Amino acid sequence: MGFSAKMLTVNLSDGEIRRVDLPETITRQFLSGRGINAWLLAQHVEPGTDPLAPENILVLSCGLLTGTPAPSS
Repeated sequence: MGFSAKMLTVNLSDGEIRRVDLPETITRQFLSGRGINAWLLAQHVEPGTDPLAPENILVLSCGLLTGTPAPSS
């Protein structure tokens, strides 16, 4: 097992599903979970976007320690 730098994007408007490789520089800089979530939001959502607007995105991800015995992982 190891870290996979893959991302699945789903467009709910047209049903398109794509598998995307995250750049290695991003995965090394932000590791996983909240860091990559913040980067994705900064890249894809304009400041001031209404939280319920169609152009907003929903990001779900696992943390670096998910699946380990670490508490709250």
